[in-house]
Amino acid sequence: MTATAHTRKPSDDHSKFSYTLRDRNGDPIDVSSATSVDLYVDAEDGTAVVNGAAATLEDAANGKVSYVFGSAELDAVGTYYAEFVINRGTGTSYEPVPQDRNLRIEVREDVQTGSPTVNGAPFHTRKPGDDHTKFQTTLRNRAGYAIDLSTVSGVSVWADAPDGTAELSGVAATLDDAPNGVVSYTPASGEFNTPGVYPIEFVITYGDGSTYPLPHGENLKLVVTEDVK
Repeated sequence: MTATAHTRKPSDDHSKFSYTLRDRNGDPIDVSSATSVDLYVDAEDGTAVVNGAAATLEDAANGKVSYVFGSAELDAVGTYYAEFVINRGTGTSYEPVPQDRNLRIEVREDVQTGSPTVNGAPFHTRKPGDDHTKFQTTLRNRAGYAIDLSTVSGVSVWADAPDGTAELSGVAATLDDAPNGVVSYTPASGEFNTPGVYPIEFVITYGDGSTYPLPHGENLKLVVTEDVK
């Protein structure tokens, strides 16, 4: 079974797909002298989504490349297959990578428009009727570093109730520590009153209108527990 090389959500205009080109022995391929490294991506039905777009050479000598998908690329939930092609001449010498398989990219449901699922431990647990306890998190990029929010237009929070209906639809989050990516939200009276699991997503909006939904793959899990009352 092909391992997933990249996981993302629709409407992600900022998260890049990073990859290290390797030969059959597992060693990085030096692409310093290559004319270009191009990315090809097909949807599961074979429809071309990215057709030979130039990848960025992050560290050419060590085969490290990346690609930031455009707003109309990978905007549908599903499985996609990709490969990088090294062009070593002027259209005369090509090397596909990986050499023996394709890369799998998974685009998963987000809270804004989909029917998301959540796994793992909750990032926040609360009780019904709690109008004072905020939930807080640090927004991080794929490398695990906090995202500087000092210059963004805003950060919104989205949540689905246990029955799948919308609990929060793009409500403004509070920037507790913008340079270090710390955000929070204090639920209003009547919100998160039903015990169960709530998928949570934060969305950064930039000045150019582009968006960055976080986390990149799985959504955050908020759990409302039964109270004694």
